[in-house]
Amino acid sequence: MAASTELRVPFVDLRVFEAAFRASGREKLRGRTGKMILKQAAEAWLPREIIYRPKASFSAPLRSWIRRDLAGLVDDLLLGSGLTSRGLLDTKVVERMIAEDRSGQRDHAQRIWHLLTLELWFRLQREIAAAEAVGGFS
Repeated sequence: MAASTELRVPFVDLRVFEAAFRASGREKLRGRTGKMILKQAAEAWLPREIIYRPKASFSAPLRSWIRRDLAGLVDDLLLGSGLTSRGLLDTKVVERMIAEDRSGQRDHAQRIWHLLTLELWFRLQREIAAAEAVGGFS
């Protein structure tokens, strides 16, 4: 998780981030059970057996999304994206990755997904900065 781009939007909200860092370690952990504050907050809406069950893996059908369902979005967002046009990503590398994935040479679905989420995050940050510059966000 330290090196991946994930979709956890509520947890990257500045107010949630600040609250998490104000809480002590004792508030966050109980024995070997982590995320205690989050679990206690969830008790108002979810059954305890859901909240305190063992962690389970989740596998999204990224390969089929990237190659089929989101192919147009991949093209629209990553080919000539804000990140490549600013030199933050190498356009030729991104193009090759997409071509290899589509041809079946290599499975780059997870990397392409990460690039999509990074591009969308980048665009959102630019919109927020532009709105703040004209007084639109607080």
